[in-house]
Order: sequence, then C-alpha cells, then structure tokens
Amino acid sequence: PQVVSNFPELKNFVEGTKIGVTVDVNNLEEIVSAVREILFDEGELNQLRENCKRIAGDFNWENESEKLKKIYENLRL
Repeated sequence: PQVVSNFPELKNFVEGTKIGVTVDVNNLEEIVSAVREILFDEGELNQLRENCKRIAGDFNWENESEKLKKIYENLRL
C-alpha cells in the first residue's frame, strides 16, 4: 500500500486504483494519521494489498518500457 504526495497525477492514480492514500507532504500529522490508519485497520490494509497485487501485472517495468520505446520511436519520425 502507498502513502504518497497529493500531487494531482499521483492522487488520480493512487485513488483511482485504490492502492493507497494521498497526503499533504507538508503536514506531518496527516502523514502519521494516514500511515496509522492503514497499519492498524487490518481490513483496509488487506484490501490495499490485494489492489496492489491486482495492478502489479499491468504496471511493471516490462510493460512500461515497451510504451517508452514506442514514444522514442515516434520521436524519430
């Protein structure tokens, strides 16, 4: 499970895939609260873990590298 900065694209990805929570990185209390909430809520922790496993097959270096190669190839055209 992820606890990440609430930057717009990270927030969209993390919350959209339900693999964690986003926080204001300048707010220590918010970070601590988010970590505690995940660690001490076994149901939430297990659900986030399952969601992480579910998307791991789609979002990995092997798949992403192919996308990157295609972008580079298109730049040469």
